[in-house]
Amino acid sequence: MPRLQVVRPDDEPENVVQARAEELRLLEAMLFASAEPLDEKSLAARLPQGVDVHEALVRLQEEYATRGVNLVRIGGKWTFRTANDLSWLLSKESIETRKLSRAAIETLAIIAYHQPVTRAEIEELRGVSTSKGSVDVLLETGWIRPRGRRKTPGRAGRGRRSAGARGAQGGGHVGWPAAAGVFSADALGRPDFA
Repeated sequence: MPRLQVVRPDDEPENVVQARAEELRLLEAMLFASAEPLDEKSLAARLPQGVDVHEALVRLQEEYATRGVNLVRIGGKWTFRTANDLSWLLSKESIETRKLSRAAIETLAIIAYHQPVTRAEIEELRGVSTSKGSVDVLLETGWIRPRGRRKTPGRAGRGRRSAGARGAQGGGHVGWPAAAGVFSADALGRPDFA
């Protein structure tokens, strides 16, 4: 690395100071105008003869160290970048628009009108089986949310005690409760849900 030396303005003639300022101006212009980082060889080709490009780049880097943009070296090439402590100013938040499928729109309409509603009830109203993807898209966007489980009678033959065991004497269960997921559309602005 080149050795840096402190020089007072009184020790140098004016033309040397002006030449140094001119080469820094040329470097700044090339680096600002470039769409991609530049290497020292391409910078040296456009500067006047006898200019130490590396030393000028280091000096320029020191000058920009406290500013909003910094001169940085990336992969052997030089470029200006936003200072790390100010990068939050340039972050951009964008809203991704997503088009719902026809099935998802129908599902959303049923949930909004009949809420709270189970998947089985949605399928019964639509007349076709509801794909998991339609409900998942609505859950991801936050337009619907699960509201717990609804206790419904279980399927015949599953978890059911035989009628002779207790049902004939009374007190037997018709069927063990089965859980069904319930969905509601709270995000649609319905104030009657807690």
